[in-house]
Parts: sequence; C-alpha cells; structure tokens
Amino acid sequence: MFSDVTERDIDDRRRRILQAVAASGVSVALAGCSSRSTPDDSFEAQGPGDRAWITGTTSGAQSLNPLAVSDEATNNRLNLLYDPGSVTVDGLEFEGRMLADYEISSDSKSATYVLRDDLEWGAGYGQVTADDYISFVNDIVFGGGVVGYSQTSSYVLGGEQVEIEKLGKLEFRLNLPESRGYWLVEDPLRTARPLPQSLIEKYKPFEKREVNGNQATVLTQIGQDEAVVNAELSGNLGPFNYESWEKGQKLVVSKNDDYYLAGEKIGGLGEAGPHTDDYTYQVFDEQSTAYSAARAGDITSTGVEGRKVDEVSQSDGIQVFETEFGEGTFFLSLNHRVNGWRPIRESREVRQAFAHLIDKNVLVDQIFDGFGDSISTFHERWGPFYPDEVPEFETSLELAQEKFANGAGSDYGYDGDTYVGPDGEQVELTLVINNTSQTAEIVGNYVKQQLGQVGIATNIEGGSFDNLLSNYLAADVQNNPNYDGDPSFEAGRYNGGAYDEAIGQNSYDLLYGVGFSGNPFSPWGTIKSLLPEQANFNFMGYNPDFDIEGTVNDAATASGQEETQEIMTELFTFLANEQPLTWLFNPHDTIAYRRGVDNLPDPDSFWDTPGVRTNRLTTMEWEPIAAKTSSTVASRHWPGSELGLRCWRALTHGSPDKSERISQYSNFTYGNGMVRRTTACLGHYRDLARSEPYFWAAADSTESGGRSGRRSVCSAGQKRRGVSAALSRRAWPQPTSTRTVRRLYDRPCTGWPRILHESGETSDRGNSRRMDLLRAVLHPEYHH
Repeated sequence: MFSDVTERDIDDRRRRILQAVAASGVSVALAGCSSRSTPDDSFEAQGPGDRAWITGTTSGAQSLNPLAVSDEATNNRLNLLYDPGSVTVDGLEFEGRMLADYEISSDSKSATYVLRDDLEWGAGYGQVTADDYISFVNDIVFGGGVVGYSQTSSYVLGGEQVEIEKLGKLEFRLNLPESRGYWLVEDPLRTARPLPQSLIEKYKPFEKREVNGNQATVLTQIGQDEAVVNAELSGNLGPFNYESWEKGQKLVVSKNDDYYLAGEKIGGLGEAGPHTDDYTYQVFDEQSTAYSAARAGDITSTGVEGRKVDEVSQSDGIQVFETEFGEGTFFLSLNHRVNGWRPIRESREVRQAFAHLIDKNVLVDQIFDGFGDSISTFHERWGPFYPDEVPEFETSLELAQEKFANGAGSDYGYDGDTYVGPDGEQVELTLVINNTSQTAEIVGNYVKQQLGQVGIATNIEGGSFDNLLSNYLAADVQNNPNYDGDPSFEAGRYNGGAYDEAIGQNSYDLLYGVGFSGNPFSPWGTIKSLLPEQANFNFMGYNPDFDIEGTVNDAATASGQEETQEIMTELFTFLANEQPLTWLFNPHDTIAYRRGVDNLPDPDSFWDTPGVRTNRLTTMEWEPIAAKTSSTVASRHWPGSELGLRCWRALTHGSPDKSERISQYSNFTYGNGMVRRTTACLGHYRDLARSEPYFWAAADSTESGGRSGRRSVCSAGQKRRGVSAALSRRAWPQPTSTRTVRRLYDRPCTGWPRILHESGETSDRGNSRRMDLLRAVLHPEYHH
C-alpha cells in the first residue's frame, strides 16, 4: 500500500513509461471455475452470457461524451471505446496506453508526455496530437462556467492553474505551480479523455446556446455532436466500436479490429485483445432481476449485494468474487441547500444526532452480511491514511434526542415523544433512496425506523440512480423560484451556485444511494471535488468553516509521508466531528460471474482485483463456451503438488466423519475455497497452530460472529488495517494473509481473552464449515 512506500521509492518510481501496453489484468477464460461457487464436475453453457460477455447493472450511463464523466457507470462504458493515457497496475506502477512516454521532473514541478504515433480519431478528425491535449486543457478545463467541465479543480493547485506547453507534434509538458511529490498518483491528465482540437473549435465562441429548448453549456452542446453521440470519434483508440445505445437500457459494442494495441504482447498474458466479438452492458430495473439473469446464463457478470452473496454463490453456474479492498465510501447525504431542512446546514449538533441514530455495525453486519467496514470519516477503513484514532458517535436514541432538542434552535422541541417544529406539527423529513437496490430500500427503512423512535416522521421517495442524479442532485438557479439573478459561481452540473441560490428540481432532506471513491492513495482529490463550497460535486451545498481546500493542498505538497499523514489525520478528524454527511461504510467488492470465467485472483491489495486491473477484456484472454468442460478439484488445483496431497491427507486422515464432512461441504473446498487457500499456507498455518492462544483467538473470532467478531478484537488503535483484515472471514484463509496473520502473532491484542471466552459455533453457513476444515488441517492429530 502507499503508506508503506518510502520517499526513496517515490523518487525511484518517477520513471518513464517507455512502451505503451495495456494493463496487466487478470486472465479470464470462459472455461472452468474459481472463487466461491457450488461445485460441479462439469459446466455447460446455458445462455448468451456463457458465449459472449454481458455485464448486468442497475446504473445506466449519462452520455457517451468523453468530457462529461461524473459517475462510474458512464466511465465504465467509455472505457470500452476510448483508452486513457495510462493505467495504474500497482500503487505507483503505471503502464502506458495512449502515452508512449511519461516523466515527472526531479523537482516534481512538471510532467512531460509523449503520445504514440499510431493513434487515430474517427469521423475524419485525423491523428491524435499534442494540439488536442493543449486545446482540451486551455479551452475545456479552463473554459469557465459556460463550458461546464466538472473536473477543473483537479488542474488547480494551491489556487493557481497548471500550464500546458507544446514541445513537438506528439510531445507536451504540464508545468505545475508548486512541487507535487504525489503527482504521479494524482495527475488527471494522464487518465483524461480529450477531444480533437478541430471539433472543439467548431463550438467557438464559447457561450451558452439553446439545446432542446434549454440553455446548454458547451459540454452539453458538444455532447449533441453526431460524432460524439454515436462514438464515431473512437477511431482506433479503444478495444470496441459503438453499435447501439438505448439510454438507460443497453449499450452494445463490437470488436475493434483496428485497435492500436491489438496483437501486442502483454507481459505473461499473450496478445492484447479484445478477445470477444462483442460486449454488452444491460441495465436492469432491480438487482434481483440481474441475479435471475445470471443464474439463467443470460448475462456473464453482475455486482452482488453483500447480504445476497451466500444465496447467489450457491446458485448453479455462479461464482462470486470477493475482496475487502472495495474502492468506495458511502454515506447518508444531508441536504444543506435551502430546499432542505434548515437545521442540517445550521447545526453541527443536529448533524451529529443523525450519527448517533445509525448503528453502522447493524448496516454492515446485518444488512450487508459483513461485506463491508464501518467508517467514521471520508476514507476507506483499509486505506493507508485512515487515522489510528478518530471520533466515534455512540449509537444512542437518548443522545440523538438530546441533540435534536438542543441543536435545532428554540423553534424546535419535543411535545411528549413527538419532535415538533415552528408550526407545532411533527417534523417530517424526506429521504430519497436508489430503489433499484433492495439494500438501499433496507437502509432507507432502517433510517426511517430510527428517526421514528426519536419522534421524527419520514417520507421515503425512490428513484433510479440516474433519476437521483438528474432530479435531486443537479443543482441550478433555474430550479429556485425564490432566487432571481446569476449565481455567484458555477462549478458544474451538481453545484451551479451557493446553497441559497442553486437547488435541485426536487426537494429532499436526506439521500442514500450515492457514494464516492475515496481515492485511497490520494484522498485529497476526491475531498477537494466534494466538500469545499465551490467544489464541482458539492451537490449538497455544504459551506464549511474550515479551509478544506488549503488543507488537502498541504497534504499533497507535504515533504514526506509522515507530514502527509498528520495533515490528513487533522482533516479526517474534523470531518468526523463536523458530520457534513453521515459517514456509514465502505463496501467490499462482491461480483457474481458465470462459472465459465476462470482464474480470478485471490487479491492481497486494492490493485489485485479484476475491476481495478482491468474490467474491459482488452487484456483478458477467454474463450466463449460452446461445449461442456469438466475437471476434478484435485486435477485442476493440485496437479503434481506434494503439498496439496499432504493437505488432502491431513483433511481426511484417520477420520471417516471428517471425510464425510468435507464431501458434504465441498463447496468450500473448491476453486478459490478453503482447500486451495489452505494448501498455499499450510506450512505457516501449522507453525501458528502451536502458537496458542494468538492464532486460535484470531481463528475463533472469525467463527464466533465472523464479520462482526473482528470488530471487538482489539483496542481502537489496533483493530484497523492489517489486523482487521486478518480477522476478516475471507482474509485469513488466503495465501497472502500469512503476512497479516504473522502480524497478529507478533502484536497480540488485549481482546484475546474475551474472544476465547465468547467463541462458539456460529450459525453462519460459511464460517463454521471453514473452521471445521481449518481445524482438521491444523490440529496436531493431523500433522504428518
């Protein structure tokens, strides 16, 4: 992780990307089985999702305009059509795509870029050159509110704009107003998608013009250009060509035979793709419908709600990929704008009252079935900058009532058990949720229940993710009948003015269903985009009394990692106390695949997952299934492995009932399951087995509550990062957890006696079975 990288490492990795190749992704073949799945000796294709790649999702793209990317769904689709300049493969390791060469200066005050010479736009716009990037920065990024570009803040450092200069036809330089030791990680230009200079010139002079009866920014105007609408611009720049798009329904793309990387050797992965003739994004109204489609073989993959993992993984033909390294922070959004409840923006006590109401462990352990971690600030729990100590708010109805009573002003108070406002009537708040997800509905009902217990009524409104973005979060002065005039600033679609100027089309007080990547290795970027008053994604209208922008800039320009940590700890502590949003959790990644998808990784870091390494099939090698394939557990995972044979003997030796149990619970001994993981770690686990009580305490805490048990393991300062990960129900059996388990052994916590005392059988279907298998391997009786 980045927190383990020294200053020398950073300096050593200020290196050139000398050859443009695709990301080193996972190798995926539509044949075989891995991860959690119900075992069969064979797998037979059932539907179109077994023969062509079809991704099921509940979120649709907003557009296919490369300049207008404000959400993950849109970005994922554009990834199929347009490559970025480079991709991240491991922390500070990058590989080029459109960039053939990239170098940070020794003083970290400039970055030099060299484009490949074989990149061609479509629609007759010719070769991709430095002029396209220069026009993108000068005309689009710094074009002002009339342009409507949402990520300008990423190009403003310490209050000053970066400057771009042309060095040659394919070479240009970005000059930074200050030294940025983390620029290799932060740099927005190396991942940006520009447009041809000549296309941008078509829309000058830049001004708002009418589009479909409404005044539209330049970005909206460009988005209506035929070459953009039909992705004709993609030329040879992406692995796929546009075929059709039904907004909110389906995107279909086909193999781009002219793709500039096609046929290039990718280290250890063979020739670059795409390796499928077509790719489809299919949008479903509800996640449960996507599960049904996956079971039927109608789609190849879809995200899985944590509480559905056990159920979905038991389905015939399905495997579920799991990793704790989910990149995302979720929260209950609090509306600080004038169309929201006034005490939210005026009172920190009221915002803290919401934090007292919500038991995050209930959300994680019950609603998400443990596939997530609670957070108390704007950073992933596993992230490298998460503070050792951060303010927490005890779940307490009494404390919440006290803060609602005292924090909202004299016009508010309790009439018996009912919380009333200035009109003497019960306060009723509007909570908006993404109702395409059952998880969001459960979260919404839980929040309504908790508010009801402190005398506040709740009206729940639902809509799709697209609906939430368009009707609630997009803030504009035109939606405010009580404001007449121009806004004091325009930071983009979601922040078209100050809290008392711009509002969304629909009013709301609370909203659940929107999350952000915390950018764990450079968190200041996301914070800068969301929380300052004029931040481009400050849809809630928050106006902090703390210099957030200056603080994150200090973190990014710090002289070393220790200083950066100190600055971020100060900021994260402020956000934990301030509660501009009610911080909830960061979810783990749980994705269902058809069992024809093989060789999914056992991740040991954020960078070791299919979605981060590559989710585009450009470097994945796979074959559509046309016929039945079969193999056994032993032949697939332990060919010629003496260690594997010893593991199998250890599991079955001298105990027929053990053998029967293994047969009965074979779904946890298959693929990436218990046996395979234990095989890789067997020697170290045997040593740890003799080191009681430390290892057994860790193991038993996984059994006795699994996901929630780990939360009571250590003191607040020790239960974070590696320790928490090691006690995760999935982390401890993995080969890579040798490191984290050893960390447990070397640094035992004060919580062991309680864990040993409270350990017992759990009703969880997975954990107790895994523990049975682990004990069979580790028990001295079976050491041979």
